[in-house]
Amino acid sequence: MILDPGPKTRREELYGRGFELTTLIDVVIGQKIPITVIGGVRRVGKTSLILVAENELRSSDRFVIVYLDAGRITRRDQLGEEIARRLRVEPSSDPVEVLHRAKSLERHIVVVLDEVQEASRRTRYEIMDLVEAIAYKIYHSTLILPSSAPGLAKEVAGLEKDGKEMIQSHDVWLNPLRKDDAEALLIDGLRERGISPSPDVVEEAVEFFGAIPGWLVFFGLRLVAGLKPEQIYREAIDTALEEIRRLAPRPQLLLKVLAEGNDSWTKALKALEDLEGRWVSRNGFAKALHYLEKRALVKDYKILDPVYEKAARLLDPSEPLARLGLAPGKGSAARQELGASPSQ
Repeated sequence: MILDPGPKTRREELYGRGFELTTLIDVVIGQKIPITVIGGVRRVGKTSLILVAENELRSSDRFVIVYLDAGRITRRDQLGEEIARRLRVEPSSDPVEVLHRAKSLERHIVVVLDEVQEASRRTRYEIMDLVEAIAYKIYHSTLILPSSAPGLAKEVAGLEKDGKEMIQSHDVWLNPLRKDDAEALLIDGLRERGISPSPDVVEEAVEFFGAIPGWLVFFGLRLVAGLKPEQIYREAIDTALEEIRRLAPRPQLLLKVLAEGNDSWTKALKALEDLEGRWVSRNGFAKALHYLEKRALVKDYKILDPVYEKAARLLDPSEPLARLGLAPGKGSAARQELGASPSQ
C-alpha cells in the first residue's frame, strides 16, 4: 500500500527516487568506495530507499544484505552476534571476525546500519572497528549508513573527527520530492483507499509538508480516517513540537530564532541573546548551530523541514530556558544585567 506508515520495499511504491536508487545500487555493485552515508531530513524516505535497493540486490546471488536498526544494538557483543545470525555463520562478539568468517560464503556482504547515531555508547568502539575494517581490510563487504543526522552519524562511526574526514565515504543526500512526484504519491495513495482528493487539497498538503514523503503519508492516512486537513496540520505541528522538545535546550531556542526569520549569524545571535536575556559567546552559538546542522535540521540558517519551522515558531521558550537555569521574559534588561557572564 502506498499510504503505509512503514518503509516501502518495492520500486513501484517509491515515488521520485529512480535516480537515487540506481546510484545506490551502482555504488554497491561498483564497490569503489566501500562506505556510503545516506542523509536527509526525517521522513524523507532513506529507509525505504535502502529496503527497495536491498530487494533488488537480493535478486542477484552475488550479494547478501544484513539490515540492522542501530538503535536496537544495546550490548557490546550484540553487533557481532546479530551480523553472524543474519549471515548464518559461526557467531562471535567481534563483528570484524564475523565478516572474516563470512568470506567462506563467497558473496559480497552489504551491512546496513540504520541511524547509527542512535546506537548505545557501549557499542561504539565495535562500530568504529567495523567501519575501519570494511574501509581498509575486508574487501568483500560494503557498509551503508542511512541517517537523519548524517553529521552525527559520521562522528559516531569514526568517519569524521572534529569536522575532519578520517575515512572516505560516498555521501548521498535525499531531497524532498519534486512537486509532481509528491502530488502523484498523495493522489495515487488516496485513490488506492477509495478517495478522490480535490486538486486544491493535494496542492495545499504538498506545500504545507514540503513534499516530504513521510509527512504526505501521515496526511493521507488521517484524511482516510476522516480528519479534516486543518486538524491534520495541527497534529503534524504538535508531533514536530514533541520531537523538537527532545533536543538540547539551546538548540531548541535557536530553532525558534531561525523560524522567526533570523537568517544570518549576526541576526540569529542577537535574537538568541534577546531570547535568553544574556550575552551568548560566539563559541556557544556555533555549538548550538553545529548541533542542528549535524542532525540535518538546519542548513544556511534555514530549517529544512517546513513542519519543524512552523512548530518552532510556536515553541514555548520557558521550558528550554528553565533547563538553562534562566527565567523567561527578562529580555534586554536581563541581558544587560548578565552581560558579564559568558554562557556555556
